[in-house]
Amino acid sequence: MAEFLIGPLISTVREKASSYLLNQYKVMEGMEEQREILDRKLPAILDIIQDAEEKGVYRPGVRAWLDALKKVSYEAIDIFDEFKYEALRCEAMKKGQHRKLGMDIVSLFPAHNPIVFRYRMGKKLWKIVQTIETLVAEMNAFGFQHLQQAPLYKQWRQTDSIMPDSDKDIVSRSRGDEKTRIVKTHNEDREKALQGIQKSVRGKRFLVVLDDVWNEDADKWEKLKTCLKHGGKGSVILTTTRKAQVAQIMKMGVDESHNLGKLQKVFLKENFENRAFCLRKPNTAKLNDMVQKIVDNVQALL
Repeated sequence: MAEFLIGPLISTVREKASSYLLNQYKVMEGMEEQREILDRKLPAILDIIQDAEEKGVYRPGVRAWLDALKKVSYEAIDIFDEFKYEALRCEAMKKGQHRKLGMDIVSLFPAHNPIVFRYRMGKKLWKIVQTIETLVAEMNAFGFQHLQQAPLYKQWRQTDSIMPDSDKDIVSRSRGDEKTRIVKTHNEDREKALQGIQKSVRGKRFLVVLDDVWNEDADKWEKLKTCLKHGGKGSVILTTTRKAQVAQIMKMGVDESHNLGKLQKVFLKENFENRAFCLRKPNTAKLNDMVQKIVDNVQALL
């Protein structure tokens, strides 16, 4: 079950589809029917996703269904992110923020016609909705069940009522068993994830980038390293960290660590101005002072 974890993806799609920004700036005008379909279908999927993920462990057909659901969920998230960016563009235009910052709005956002944007995005959304409707029909054919389970905090709270000492002892042992089960489940999930990584890289040449690592648990790194050693010849693991201890743990016996110095303020300022002002330097003293303060703060974090 741990290898799927599609419920959070579906919840993310549902949350993004109901964002107030999309309504406020009407970036989905003309797509109300598709949104209503998602409002009905997504909760229905969430109702049975736990049962589906449990069955997907040993039923290949269900596993294929879950893979298709995961794929369309990622596609839907990307689409709703595009809607969100369009809404943010409208918000920036409405509030005149681009003018206050001295920025050219055309350089920050691609030039486009709102009608063309809605037409293009409407076609994408229609395809997503069609796929989800097909998956829901297949879901009904599988006959998944809604597994009702009280949240863990409610289960524990129910045991805190006044009771005889002997019953309290039973509850105390029950809580201990529950915590043990949670830890065991967490460890099992981690092991399955590591097995999945090992299977994915076996015999393949890969580049893995582990950016800004802070964890100093050598045991966790050893387990991950064991999985990655099954990759093909020429594979590379690139790690960045701000902690010397982490670098020491993750060097894997190869003395190829590089201590990078801080980027000088002049280069930080140049990079910031190129990104924010598209090669045009701030033309006011006030804005230049604000840029300098941002650069100072950034360097302090390095």
